[in-house]
Amino acid sequence: MVFMPNHTVIHCCLFIYFSAGRTCEAKFLHEQLTQLGVKPEDSATSTLIVQYGQEQKLHQAEELFESASTSFPIRGPVYNAMVDALCKCGNIGEAYHLFMKMADQGHSRDVVTISILVTHLTKHGKFQEVENIMHGCFHGEVELDTVAYNTFIKSMLESGKLYSAVNIYDRMISTGVPRSLQTFNIMISVYGLGGKLDKAAEMFAAAQELGLLIDEKIYTNMLNFYGKAGGVFTIR
Repeated sequence: MVFMPNHTVIHCCLFIYFSAGRTCEAKFLHEQLTQLGVKPEDSATSTLIVQYGQEQKLHQAEELFESASTSFPIRGPVYNAMVDALCKCGNIGEAYHLFMKMADQGHSRDVVTISILVTHLTKHGKFQEVENIMHGCFHGEVELDTVAYNTFIKSMLESGKLYSAVNIYDRMISTGVPRSLQTFNIMISVYGLGGKLDKAAEMFAAAQELGLLIDEKIYTNMLNFYGKAGGVFTIR
């Protein structure tokens, strides 16, 4: 008598292989589910695509994404995984177009994916694309977190649009999103580059008032801007 594992058992084995980093075995089981006419869980497909991205195996990630989308309807998590893989493999343009396609088709967009994509677009100087994403997020149903806001502010800082960076920071406060030490450090840079040392000092003081542990980076940032301006920064 031949034992034929059902799809529940195969799914369990899939995640065991994922946790062990055994991509080849996971891919084989994923293919077995598809051949059985069973739709693999989106989390399984997403995890495999992300692993391919981490291993710089873009061709395999694209093949899996194409196969999954052809065989069964796929949802947001699989799209998010493919955007992540494209970013990790340096195909930023394709990642951006796929992300915008997600928005057009009404798929959910993950804040982690948004942060990853914006970070890579910023590194490649694609600031207009970043602004398009921000506009969609601010006028859509995406619930942004601290990391996403920090990423947006930093992108506007690096593009030289200091006024936009301040507006995003103000929006962050008005929506009640918690600020991190990185938030204040970025805003110190925003105000420092804008020559507003009093506002930079306010950011430093606000971080202290929130009880955040001030690190070497934020001290160095403050001292750098005061030094360039010939001023004296007094630590409270």
